[in-house]
Amino acid sequence: KQWYQRRVRGIFLSMKLLLVLTFCACLTPSMGQIKMIADHYGKVPTNPDPCLLTCVGSTGYGATDWTDQLDEVGEQGRVNTVVDISRCEFVTTPIVTTSLNGDLYYDLMIGMSSPHGMTKDKFEITVIGKAWTTWSNKDWQYRVYADDAMWNQWNINWVAVGFTC
Repeated sequence: KQWYQRRVRGIFLSMKLLLVLTFCACLTPSMGQIKMIADHYGKVPTNPDPCLLTCVGSTGYGATDWTDQLDEVGEQGRVNTVVDISRCEFVTTPIVTTSLNGDLYYDLMIGMSSPHGMTKDKFEITVIGKAWTTWSNKDWQYRVYADDAMWNQWNINWVAVGFTC
């Protein structure tokens, strides 16, 4: 009787495993399909589709290295960070989308979604200050400093899509 119970249990586990594998096999073709129709330079990519990768990351809540930067008239009031994406192993410059996250004042900053200095291994974000809105106090100027960015725990969340071969 014990032999029979072990045999039935083994068949049941095998059927369960087969069901899970079948489900995964059916689901896999519909997951992760992405197609790039224009690359970072606006050109039709020549790389093969299997080489297309979506890579995501964050500079780290409260761990981002912000540096002060001078504005166009030589005054401080903007901050910059360089984001390392080399672990994605892109072979060309990817398309990058960014957002700024943190505790305070992250929602009205100009530059947070404008990556620049992009290469296959890195990009930069420069935050230049507060965006004026209809409810802003026109006499109040908000300059951004690295200490403020770090105090407010600002970090950059990013998504990069590019080719790895």
